[in-house]
Amino acid sequence: MDKKLTMDRRGFLAGGATALAAAGLMGLAGCAGNPGSGSATGNGSGSNGSANGNAVSSDAVVNSWQNPPAPIPADQIVETVDCDVLIIGAGTAGVVAAQSAAEAGANTVLIEKCAEFSARGHDVGVVDCKVQRDSGVTIDKALMREYYCQITCNKTDMGLFNIWMNKSGEVMDYYIDRLTADGLPCNAGSLGEAAAKSTNPCTKEFPTAIQFGMEQKTADGEYTNHLMVRYIEGYAREDGADIRYNTKAEQLIREGDGPVTGCIASTDNGYVHFNAKNGVIIATGGITQNEQMLRMWAPPAAQTDQILYTPIDGNTGDGLNMGMWIGAGHQKTNQATMALPSSAAAGGQLSDDGRGITWMTVNLNGERYVKENSPGPNLCHATLPQPASEGWSIFDANWETNILKMMPSGKDFRGEDLVSDKRKASFEEDTKKGLMYKADTLEGLAEAMGMPAEAFKAQVDRYNGYCASGNDEEFSMPAEQLFAIDTPPFYASRNRCGVLVVMYGLNVNAKSQVCNQNDVAIPGLYAIGNAQGNFVTDSYPILIPGISHGRCVTFGRLLGQALAKGETL
Repeated sequence: MDKKLTMDRRGFLAGGATALAAAGLMGLAGCAGNPGSGSATGNGSGSNGSANGNAVSSDAVVNSWQNPPAPIPADQIVETVDCDVLIIGAGTAGVVAAQSAAEAGANTVLIEKCAEFSARGHDVGVVDCKVQRDSGVTIDKALMREYYCQITCNKTDMGLFNIWMNKSGEVMDYYIDRLTADGLPCNAGSLGEAAAKSTNPCTKEFPTAIQFGMEQKTADGEYTNHLMVRYIEGYAREDGADIRYNTKAEQLIREGDGPVTGCIASTDNGYVHFNAKNGVIIATGGITQNEQMLRMWAPPAAQTDQILYTPIDGNTGDGLNMGMWIGAGHQKTNQATMALPSSAAAGGQLSDDGRGITWMTVNLNGERYVKENSPGPNLCHATLPQPASEGWSIFDANWETNILKMMPSGKDFRGEDLVSDKRKASFEEDTKKGLMYKADTLEGLAEAMGMPAEAFKAQVDRYNGYCASGNDEEFSMPAEQLFAIDTPPFYASRNRCGVLVVMYGLNVNAKSQVCNQNDVAIPGLYAIGNAQGNFVTDSYPILIPGISHGRCVTFGRLLGQALAKGETL
């Protein structure tokens, strides 16, 4: 079965991006057509090693971060700008850092390659803010830290984690006061009962999420975090920040082993040289849309056929490229991918979704490969390495009765009816699209899916035996979540995954200072947001809802305030 690229992925690969990757320049592809986008620029100082720090041989395949570009000639600089603090990247972290530095009195410049700031999602992860206190929400910090150590296998920098955990409350109290005073309400997020009560680090969720606004998504499609950042971007301007869009950072400025003193950026009018007296903050996002970096550091994510993160071509690893060109190291541990079962990524109706639906799931070999009640990201991490990076949820004519046993509310996670005429009509539509199949026999269903009928039927027979005995001998699914497949017609719904974000950044210490691969801090250079490495590994931690946005706000504010005073964290 052919994998069809979605619109987002096609947009990423179109327009010569594939050629850029082959040439080792993918990290330079921007979302605005600036004169420097895709050009070879940089001062070439620092290490020119491979990903593991070894020298690159002349016949080696050279990745973009191993190939420092040539200096930009001085006669091409059309403007020079002096400031105290320079922030590169206007996502959540960068906008918060700019507002905080400007409010603290620093001459602050924020540059962004796209035409506007970017934000997404609806949860901000916080511990002990006033909205939580007023709602009676308490969080066991010691237990959360213990669970976080477990799920990350102690591979993360707990100094970074502790700063977020211990400082996020007071940071958010400032924004809660300012935003609510301007009419943007703040609410404590909700948790599922099972997730709140769980004592398993893989399924437990702590009540860390808060949300700004009345709905997760407004009628015009704006997520609550976008509302929040739009307000804060306005505050940054009021506080005196110089914000420049369509301005793409091309190279950091560092002489030898000295400090980073600024950067050169490209604009529609030419190159601009920014000098930063107190420091440069890289807030350029992650590597989600850099094919080359995904294949090096996150191979399973590179196999998915849809990247859901926005803006498209915004998170192309620019910060890693620029940092490594002047001697910075990359995150030493493995990446963390946030992937979810996604109808937008060609998933059919009623497929396993990590939110309560637990049909038997098989790969294209006809074999079960995952415990079906796993959280959504875990389902995806199991699915991505499978043949064609897909799985199939199998159910039968009793699906209406069985799904209401799974989810007695009768509603899916979007609040839509699980059993309805609309749902049944969508079965027919998805069948026509090849997202679902329907057959009167298991052999016919296997043929439609393109898997060996004998192996598939044997798997169904074993599974039905587990349903009868209440003992799943393969994955230990609870008896109440096993549903026999024995009444025709039989259905198969395709499971595919959408990657939201790949979190892999620069090597930083607990002060968010960028370091070389030997952990020596590079003076004047900092990284926050998804450009900040060492904070997450393996998978996005659903244990702590909103932690990614929470660390953006926390480190953005703390670092912006510190650099404004000429200090570090």
